[in-house]
Amino acid sequence: MWLWHDIDHFAFHLGHREGGHEPFRNEAQFAKAAEDLAQLASTRIAGYRGQFPDVTSAARHLAAQPLRRGYPWDGFDAGIAAALSGDATGARRLLEHFLSQETGTPASPGLRSAQEVYDLADDTPGVHAWALAKVSSCRTKLRLDPYVDSEVFGRAGGDASIG
Repeated sequence: MWLWHDIDHFAFHLGHREGGHEPFRNEAQFAKAAEDLAQLASTRIAGYRGQFPDVTSAARHLAAQPLRRGYPWDGFDAGIAAALSGDATGARRLLEHFLSQETGTPASPGLRSAQEVYDLADDTPGVHAWALAKVSSCRTKLRLDPYVDSEVFGRAGGDASIG
């Protein structure tokens, strides 16, 4: 889940639901099923942390995915990650994919966010500040600790082009 979406529910922006529905038969059976699912989640989280040790890794992964017609959010997430990693040119190209396909009203949160980051793309610290505010807000909506370390996005410098 990319917390820069600033939404009030959990979503599968990457990955998918793990396991199927487990009906309740008795407490022991259900406790075991819940424990197994928690262990699987822990394993998946460790895998994602290894796959994405920093924002540039996430940006490269997202930029490598095809931009599908009818799926504007592909460009949104890839564009935000590119901007966070310091690749203004890539960010604008990817966000244009989103902006050209999204059919919401001009005031919709997605369009507003995409335009804000598009306009900030040359200002990596400004993009970081934008993202910190969005992530903190999303964490609050999800009833998580709103604190986000300001170094979470690292420091982009030099040629940060991701592709």
